[in-house]
Amino acid sequence: MESPFEREWLPATSATEGQAELGPPKRREPKSRIRFGLCGRIVLPIPRENDPSAAAFGVKPSGGLPCVEKWSQLNHIRVQRVRCSAHDSYDLRERPSAAIRDGVLMMWQRCPAGVKDSMVSGLPILEITDVERRGLEAHCRRGTTEQRVVRRAQAILAVAGGATYRAVARGLGQTRNTVRKWCRRFASERLDGVRDRPRSGRPPVFGPGARTQIIGLACRAPRDEGCTNDDRWSLDLLVETALRQGIVSRIHRATVARLLAQGEIKPYRWRMWLHSKDPDFKTKVNDIVALYLDCPTHELVLCIDEKTGIQALERKYPDRLPAPGRPGRQEFEYIRHGTLCLFAARAVHSGQVTSWCVPQRRRIEFLAFMDQLAAQYPTGRVHCVLDNLNTHHGPEVESWLKAHDGRFVFHFTPIHASWINQIEVWFSILSRRLLRGASFPTIANLKERITQFIADYNSRAGPFKWTWKGYPLVA
Repeated sequence: MESPFEREWLPATSATEGQAELGPPKRREPKSRIRFGLCGRIVLPIPRENDPSAAAFGVKPSGGLPCVEKWSQLNHIRVQRVRCSAHDSYDLRERPSAAIRDGVLMMWQRCPAGVKDSMVSGLPILEITDVERRGLEAHCRRGTTEQRVVRRAQAILAVAGGATYRAVARGLGQTRNTVRKWCRRFASERLDGVRDRPRSGRPPVFGPGARTQIIGLACRAPRDEGCTNDDRWSLDLLVETALRQGIVSRIHRATVARLLAQGEIKPYRWRMWLHSKDPDFKTKVNDIVALYLDCPTHELVLCIDEKTGIQALERKYPDRLPAPGRPGRQEFEYIRHGTLCLFAARAVHSGQVTSWCVPQRRRIEFLAFMDQLAAQYPTGRVHCVLDNLNTHHGPEVESWLKAHDGRFVFHFTPIHASWINQIEVWFSILSRRLLRGASFPTIANLKERITQFIADYNSRAGPFKWTWKGYPLVA
């Protein structure tokens, strides 16, 4: 099936040898447009060697191009492309010595009488390289390319193939000015000219000063800005305050949300934070981290703490397991069966956990748990990492340490910094994997389940692998 671009330069089948026939025009062009050139088609028979009219056309004995040149000069027509058969076509600008046979089809442009041929442009001249052609064809094939880019690439390829602006515009449903614009853009910018140039967009309604003041408003407390009954910002409250303070005369809440998003400000989001005011914070942290990373040979590091208030909660009704498209469901109502306190110690470099479940967490229970650890690790120095709970201090604790001849060394975490203690990480594992979703009908069942969990954990325990690299350095 022929394309709309090929249809412009197919030969007229009704032409007879010895006659020049113009193709039927689509519509009559106004005379004022002749000065810019009219593209059409013509069938020109080439005289043979012995033809008496050959001299009038300036044909040499071998026939060929002089005939075409002579005919074009007589009729004020500039020949751009010649087709000699159904399968061959020649561009006279590239192949001026091409032989011309019978039934030649020429694309032509009519010029006013008296105008030199060099002053009138013929077919659009657009040369592209093989790399550029492959890039344009890739735009046309790719399914994710914007449709407007596809149409521009199609127009450029068609013009580069010899089609006229009018034929391309008719085939793509565009105007000739549009086709001409993108061909010129491609000629100057090459492949980058197929896409739109960067645009400045609509001028901002609010200047940099107003935007900065609104973002700064969201970074301050509402009470400091005259909102006595509010402790958290909302979009409507920010709009109301900005209007009241005269920052802007009018603004929509969506605009405020967009400005906050650009500034990465989320005044409605808060996180819990506990600040440590310990003056020896750095010294204590470095001491504990040094034990984690480079413990002396034949010495043990234990992270010790208590998990208090573990509730034995029995769900009133059984859980409903998850199904496709539906999450699991847990009964909200429960029955309390009491609480339990868990003493635990984790060996940092082996991952083994030692535990003891008791009803309370007094100093007496703490020292009794330390006796269990002393019996489990009878030799060598033991470094114990503990938090600053009151049961970890006192005369009884000092007496216990002296009774073991200084074999146990206590390293206390900074105040409000128990997160440095690795046993807290293990308590999180216990809560997520067992305590949070289970149902315990009795205290004894809770104690048994914890003991079984620890035994299973110790069978495949190992040291924690730290993945956090720290905050990036900012100058």
